Amino acid sequence: MATYRNRGGRSMKSERLYIANAFEQKGKTKNGMEMNGYNLQVGVANDLTEDKTRVITDPMLRYDTYTKADGEKGKNMTVAVSKNQYDAIMAVANTDGDKPVFHADLFPKGSGLMLDTKTVKPAEVPFNIEKHREVTAEARAMRAAERAAKAAEEGAPVPEAEAQAEQPAAQAEGPEMG
Repeated sequence: MATYRNRGGRSMKSERLYIANAFEQKGKTKNGMEMNGYNLQVGVANDLTEDKTRVITDPMLRYDTYTKADGEKGKNMTVAVSKNQYDAIMAVANTDGDKPVFHADLFPKGSGLMLDTKTVKPAEVPFNIEKHREVTAEARAMRAAERAAKAAEEGAPVPEAEAQAEQPAAQAEGPEMG
């Protein structure tokens, strides 16, 4: 889930968020009702963040794993929203950039964060995916260097798992937003 390390008192109010992908739900629920919402891959937008200590290095709101029918592990980074919630988001989202971007409050839910669709507001500046990736990578490198310096100071090696944690999380490919 999105990391909120060293937020300096920053709340989870009116976060700048982007929709990486949107997948229309298909099929029926466990009680036989037709699904008509969307599964969204939503992330915290780092494209306008200048202070690297405040950058969210794992920007997607959810990172879940699941087991496929063949036993292989898969990754799920989606949050489910109703069609009405999706329509409300898209009505205010700035779609002039690389991906739709908007502001909303966040709250913890399960193994991730959920956006409060009642607090969705427009974002004036379009989303720039290249700048987002650049800023996120710089913040990850900065934090890895901080950990390495601390480990060297303490005479301990940086654990391999921690070094790998700074690698960018995979983002699933999906339909382009429009």
